[in-house]
Amino acid sequence: MSDLIGNLQGKTVFIAGGAGNIGGMAVRGCLRAGATVVTASRTKDRFDRLRRFIEADRLNADNLITLEGDVGTPAGAKTLYEQVAERVGVPDGVITSLGGSIDPMPLLAMSLDTWDGVLHSNLTSHLLTAQVFLPPMIERGSGTYILISGYGAYVGWPNGAPVSISASGVIALGRNLAAENKNTGVRIATMVLATGERLWQEFEGQSGAFRGDDVGDFLGWLLSQNADDIEPSVLHYVTNWEKANIMRHA
Repeated sequence: MSDLIGNLQGKTVFIAGGAGNIGGMAVRGCLRAGATVVTASRTKDRFDRLRRFIEADRLNADNLITLEGDVGTPAGAKTLYEQVAERVGVPDGVITSLGGSIDPMPLLAMSLDTWDGVLHSNLTSHLLTAQVFLPPMIERGSGTYILISGYGAYVGWPNGAPVSISASGVIALGRNLAAENKNTGVRIATMVLATGERLWQEFEGQSGAFRGDDVGDFLGWLLSQNADDIEPSVLHYVTNWEKANIMRHA
């Protein structure tokens, strides 16, 4: 468990994909930092696992607001933003942890439907979320917006190429959002997460079985006032699950 804990008391955070693997760590880290956290999923069943994890870590699940919604369409993203704003106003921070894996398949044998589906889920959904959540933050003139990508952006990923290509696209998307919105008061960055093990593990009935607590704590710290001096648009976060090593690249 990391000692790098942010101070998000009185702050609100929206986490897109918070019922998933990395997103679940983000929810945990932001709750540990004291934030009120709103997250969304297309299926309510995933919230049950998330709440059991939060409660197993003895965190206050009363500070977690779960909404059923989908950022995969312009209308869905807009509706979800309206629901978030109704509950907590314009969030102080946003984290987008979106997308998933693919059944092994070489590029030369891949159907266009499969290609389009992976890119939409893993990349386009990030754009749709930014288009509705970023403008109100920019209008207010404050906040932090973090897109999460994977290390597959930098390596060849045989039979899983669309996921790798999407990860590269998320980095480029974050860089361009940051470049287009300089001096607005909103910090926009992409965090590239490199992991060596499966992130989500069985934790029920066990203490501390959920590995990689440092990831969520770092995200909570990054959203906090303690991270005001961080300027790069891309942050590389590498962990061996024993000791975190933070590498920053402009």
